[in-house]
Amino acid sequence: MSHKISTNSEIRIRAARENDLVEVARVAGRDTNSPPAWPILIAEVGAEIRAAISLTDGEVVADPFHRTAELVEMLRIRAQAAGAMLGDGNVVRFERPKRTRIAFRSAA
Repeated sequence: MSHKISTNSEIRIRAARENDLVEVARVAGRDTNSPPAWPILIAEVGAEIRAAISLTDGEVVADPFHRTAELVEMLRIRAQAAGAMLGDGNVVRFERPKRTRIAFRSAA
């Protein structure tokens, strides 16, 4: 099984619909987790749901048998944008993890 996302695969971030719940539950089961609370955003590669995030509490599930770190980051960015557009205090806000910066000096 390949862990690469094909360059021909379309990645789509969208709101989950009722008919997506079985597939989201499958991804959650693979992630040994329960499905995230509704409303949810999902990340699809081709026609397959690979990750989902709750707009209520930020809980994420992702398929551990595929490369999903980038998909989860896209979901977090989109969820944060959705919260900003709604201006709703009930939508979770996300903080990006702080990254350590390393300064390199030339050996001149």
